[in-house]
Amino acid sequence: MCTNLDYGASRISLESSCAAVWKVVSNWSDCSWMSNCAYAVVNEKLVRDIHTVDGRVATHETLRVADKDSLKLIYEGTELPGFVGTILLTEKGSGCDFDYSFLMNRAGKVPISLIYADLYKNRIPFMKKRFGGK
Repeated sequence: MCTNLDYGASRISLESSCAAVWKVVSNWSDCSWMSNCAYAVVNEKLVRDIHTVDGRVATHETLRVADKDSLKLIYEGTELPGFVGTILLTEKGSGCDFDYSFLMNRAGKVPISLIYADLYKNRIPFMKKRFGGK
């Protein structure tokens, strides 16, 4: 049993089709769907640096899986050992459910409460604005 891991998850119902959402989120160099992201730089090992609008490099993420058939994307937080994020898209009528989940090492730098606070304050509203949502 892995007791040193925290788990979190959230679902966002979007008005855009899953095909439209997948086209953006699976493009590892496109961060237009992420709040506060100015641009992303991707190297040959599929590690991307997210550059914020205020000029900082906010995070380094390594793409592990981008499966078009299942609409599933898995990445690791390079500077957060033990952090793994998963995105799964599911068709819902003419829209798309965006399921986001993560595992992280409890001894990591970022408390789970801060991840949820950022998710609900910044990321979810930004995604709903970008892709339409209720």
